[in-house]
Amino acid sequence: MKLYYIRHAQSQNNALFDLTGSSSGRSSDPELTHTGRQQAALLARCLVSGNPDGSHGEGPGFRLTHLYTSLMTRAVATGWEIANATGLPLEGLADVFEEGGIYLGDPDTGQPLGQSGPGRVYFQANFPGIVLPSDFIDTGWWNDRPFETPELAAQRAAGFLRGLVEKHGRSDDRVALISHGNFFNHLMAAVNRRSSPDSHWYVLNNASISRFDITNGGIGIVYLNRTAHLPARLLS
Repeated sequence: MKLYYIRHAQSQNNALFDLTGSSSGRSSDPELTHTGRQQAALLARCLVSGNPDGSHGEGPGFRLTHLYTSLMTRAVATGWEIANATGLPLEGLADVFEEGGIYLGDPDTGQPLGQSGPGRVYFQANFPGIVLPSDFIDTGWWNDRPFETPELAAQRAAGFLRGLVEKHGRSDDRVALISHGNFFNHLMAAVNRRSSPDSHWYVLNNASISRFDITNGGIGIVYLNRTAHLPARLLS
């Protein structure tokens, strides 16, 4: 299989941090910015007609067979643009969300407090046809769970990788996954058989593409953080 790991396009929280250097005033589940929507459109165009081997110029397209996304709104909105361009169904996965989950800081203590997150009605109204997990919580998929620790995020990433290899590893499937920057680092730790990112850190731009070729013999890293489909003014 070929796995194309895509970081979501620019979110309102990303723009807030870029502007202020602070997370004060962050949203628990931000939407895309205008820049993010432009990034997502160019990303989708690249996946339809670009070169999957990483070279510049037109190609045969990535010819994706599966399109998965985190259930966080910024990832779903990015994936929705790709789904509309490719005609693939967009499938939400419950185990590829950003480290921490959906939370806000307690106004008195500053400690992270879990929020509900969007429910089934929200997704069906805003992203008609999205495939949701069978055990999806109608009142909010995060359901006020506690803030997820990095240790739990590492375990989750390792479990996701095992499941992905079991499902697609012996196939010719071409899978796109829209997820997040911190989750990518936990996934890379799992790829490299480490229990956590430790001092190894990979920086991903918004709407970037990273390619992994997965076979019975192992995992090949073909390229990381590809952004050639974005003009300089849209890099974030």
